[in-house]
Amino acid sequence: MAMAMGDLGRAEGKFNELLAKARDLGDRDVEADTLSTLGALASLRDEPRHAIALHSQSLQAYRALGNRRGEGRALRCLADVHRNIGETRRAIDLLEESLPIFRELGDRRCEYETLESLRVLRGDGGEIGASAAQALEEAASAAQARALEDERKPPAPGR
Repeated sequence: MAMAMGDLGRAEGKFNELLAKARDLGDRDVEADTLSTLGALASLRDEPRHAIALHSQSLQAYRALGNRRGEGRALRCLADVHRNIGETRRAIDLLEESLPIFRELGDRRCEYETLESLRVLRGDGGEIGASAAQALEEAASAAQARALEDERKPPAPGR
C-alpha cells in the first residue's frame, strides 16, 4: 500500500506541476481538466474535503469556459465524493443538477449512469428506474447504429 500511495504522491506532484504551467499559460481547459484529475487523486488518497475543493474549482473553470460536458462531469464527481462521505442529500442535488446537462448534450450513457445513481441513492426502483432503463436502451441503440455506420465506411488508405 505504501508503494501505491507513493505512486499517487508522485502523480499528484506531476499534476500540480501541470496545473501551475496551465495557469501560467492561461490555458483554462488544461487547468479545469487537471483540477478534476487532482480531485480524483485526492479521493483515492481518502481526502474528501480536499477532493471537494478541487472538483469545485474544476466546476467553476468548466462553467467559465462554457464547457457543459466538463460541468456535468464535475457535478457527478462532486456527487460521488459527497455520497462517499455520507452526504446523500447533497449527492442527490448534484446529480439532479447534472442530469439536464447530459440530456442537453444527448449523452445517453452519462444520463443513464446519473439516473441509476439517483435510483440507488433514493433507494427506489420506480419511475427513475424506468427512466434509467429507457436511457440504457436508447444508448444501446445509438451504439449499434454507430457500429453499423463504422462497418459501412471504407477502410482508411494503407490498411
